[in-house]
Amino acid sequence: MRLKNNYNKLVLLAILVLTVSCVSVSTLDIQVLEPASDPVEPAIRDIVVLNRSVIKDPLPPLETEIVDTTLPESYLTGLINKTTTEAVFSLADILNESPSFNYIDQTRLLEITTDDPANIPEPLDQLFVAGLCDSLEAQALISLEFINIVYTDSLVTETHTEYGRSMRYIRGVIDLRLDVKWRIYEGFGGVLSDEYLFVDTMRWEVADWNIDDVLYRMPEIEEVFLESAYFAALTYARRIAPYWLTHERNVFFRGTRGLRRAYRHLINDEIDNAEEIYFEELNRWNNNIVGAAMHNLALINELKGDARRALVWARRSYQVAQKSLTAAYIDILEERVRISEELDRQLGVN
Repeated sequence: MRLKNNYNKLVLLAILVLTVSCVSVSTLDIQVLEPASDPVEPAIRDIVVLNRSVIKDPLPPLETEIVDTTLPESYLTGLINKTTTEAVFSLADILNESPSFNYIDQTRLLEITTDDPANIPEPLDQLFVAGLCDSLEAQALISLEFINIVYTDSLVTETHTEYGRSMRYIRGVIDLRLDVKWRIYEGFGGVLSDEYLFVDTMRWEVADWNIDDVLYRMPEIEEVFLESAYFAALTYARRIAPYWLTHERNVFFRGTRGLRRAYRHLINDEIDNAEEIYFEELNRWNNNIVGAAMHNLALINELKGDARRALVWARRSYQVAQKSLTAAYIDILEERVRISEELDRQLGVN
């Protein structure tokens, strides 16, 4: 009887150990700052954004097949002007999220008309740029110099064959070629310091058996133009200033009551409360739990923007409990440390 009781105790102990040793993994989306490919000088904090592509005279009409009509001159001219405005405002909105610049308000969003929208203009007059930047207390001017959009759409009837049976369907296609010229001028002296020609193609495609369904699902021409403008602004913003991206991280969220409580705080952006609980979990006797808490403390420090401290915690976690997820996280954090040094240079952090 005593042997049986001892056996039962051992079984219960084994179950208890198994229960407290198992930690579950979830994922968490975090915002990570990425460096620009060709950043402006860190000393440039206040900028003016100029739309130099506002069309004064009507453009030739545009024939479209999908809407089965010819867009009039006034509509197309207004659409292009709305597109360039979207590009400039989108650029300002995106740059306002970057730590590189001070806030760009509407007093620093300007526009002038062009008499020759078909060609890239000569650089702005230096005295004009210097005077404008001086009056607005800016160190640089970013200008949308030129935009050219080649839009084509079509409805194509095609045949799909399956099991020896042929069926006809309709495919709607919108192709767009985008050429956008951006320039940056120094505020003091008005000298041209950077120029970038963005060239890309975009395609929208819908297929269906019914032509009415194709037409219903195809985007409106204005939606296509404005989306292309935002894409051009996003691409250029990421060229000249650090930007935020969403990355996914692993987090240990279950295994003890403390890990579960801390995880609820974490997903509710209560980082300090979660961190306090993870420190308490370091007193556990089970290395599996301690390693999980250390891994999560590494994540806490990355969320706070301290990749170096996060790397220290991740390495400690791997020493305690050799988890493959933590090993992969160490690789990520080593890269983040390298990137943080590059970001410090771009942001002028000593």
